[in-house]
Amino acid sequence: SESSVPQPQRPVRPDPLQPAHSESLGFFDDVPPGEWALMKKRARDMRPNTERDPYQGMGDPGRWFQNNYEPEFSCRHERRVGGAAARG
Repeated sequence: SESSVPQPQRPVRPDPLQPAHSESLGFFDDVPPGEWALMKKRARDMRPNTERDPYQGMGDPGRWFQNNYEPEFSCRHERRVGGAAARG
């Protein structure tokens, strides 16, 4: 019978009142409020995240990217692998 056919379930939408979801314009939908507050504090503490002179350090690409594009925060599941020699 048709009544026994399982109906597709609608995806559960994140709570729009959750700060991470609303403040990231929907990008983050799985970050608890306490963790979101810590991520925002880390981003604030990193400012400014660029050199005043964008051409400073261009002769050393690694230094330039480190000083201009260092992420304010990264995946919370990120782990560094390798020993001290691998960290360079």
